[in-house]
Amino acid sequence: TIVIYGDMNGDGNVNTTDVTNLSLHISKSTAITAAQRKAMNLDGSRRVDTTDLSKLKLAIKNNTAINQANPAL
Repeated sequence: TIVIYGDMNGDGNVNTTDVTNLSLHISKSTAITAAQRKAMNLDGSRRVDTTDLSKLKLAIKNNTAINQANPAL
C-alpha cells in the first residue's frame, strides 16, 4: 500500500474531503484502516488526533505540501 501523508481517502489529493474524514474519525463516527492511520499521523505521535487535524487544516489553508519523507517536520 502506498501512503500519501494527509490523504485519508486515497484519491491522491490532500484536501477538505480528508479533513472531513479525519474529523469523523476523531469524533468516533468512523473507523479507519492501518494505511489511513499512517497517512493521517502527521505529527509522529503514533496517535491520530486533533493535533493531526490542525496540521492538515493548516497545510490546506496555506496551500503547503506535507513533507512526505517526514510529515512531523
